[in-house]
Amino acid sequence: MARKDTGRHDRVHVIGALTEPHLQDLLEDMPGGQILLDLAQVGRVDAEAVSLLANLPPGRCRLLDCPKWLSLRIEQELACT
Repeated sequence: MARKDTGRHDRVHVIGALTEPHLQDLLEDMPGGQILLDLAQVGRVDAEAVSLLANLPPGRCRLLDCPKWLSLRIEQELACT
């Protein structure tokens, strides 16, 4: 589930699972500028979402409160590409 921050139009809180289709929808809903993804409450991320996060253009998405396990998966994805 994703919840947009009412005080900021560019910040999204992701709660629970983050899947590639869900992440793709978030990116399409916010077509311009940088998206701030608050991942403090993420418990599960599919491999496709990790790949998408790792391969986003610089400046498109900033990860806030990213869990260490997810940071490591993104780093591993970047190392493989």
